[in-house]
Amino acid sequence: MNEGYYHVQITKKSGQRAYEIDLAESQLLERIVNPIKNKSDFMCGHSLLNRSEIENVRITRTLEHSSKLKWAKFNTGMDRWIGNVDARPFEYYVVRSGEDVTTNYLDSSALQERTDESVSKSESKRYSELFHDTQFSIDEKLCFVLMPFNEEYKFVYNDIIKPVVNALGLEAKRADDIFEPAPIIQGIWEHINKANVIIADLSGRNPNVFYEVGLSHALNP
Repeated sequence: MNEGYYHVQITKKSGQRAYEIDLAESQLLERIVNPIKNKSDFMCGHSLLNRSEIENVRITRTLEHSSKLKWAKFNTGMDRWIGNVDARPFEYYVVRSGEDVTTNYLDSSALQERTDESVSKSESKRYSELFHDTQFSIDEKLCFVLMPFNEEYKFVYNDIIKPVVNALGLEAKRADDIFEPAPIIQGIWEHINKANVIIADLSGRNPNVFYEVGLSHALNP
């Protein structure tokens, strides 16, 4: 079965359109759906967003495929439940502001059925996603690149930075190259710690890049 693709639009409470991207189903689960379900911070482009900043998330299927979509209730206070529906292009996912959030998820092997008990336990946790691990081994071949993900910087990464890094026998990675089950902010933390070399592109004075540079300086990798 071919993997489906989804168009994501995230709007902040200020009314500002914070992020817009097309993602494959597996990326959607990892980068958007699961962090919101777990009340974690998550990366939007090169911006780190806190769930409390978000007014709504709208995800639209962009390509039809044979899987089904399911809506499920993950918080008290919202009793909305809709069963399986045929896979058709339509807007299906809205995260409302405030503590009570109805989380909709893809009915796929990546997510198992959740009971109310398991959900309530997961939502009652309050901890920092960032500092789960404090011991890291340096990856001698890892070069972690801190830079914006905007289209205008794509050629800088693909045509300038990566060829030079590869020529030196290293592997260049950006935050959007991290595909792990952990929240993206934890992945950034781990890659900063593990990297043998860190490159920062401060073009455009992107505040998130400056934040990551400060974190790198504090960690002194």
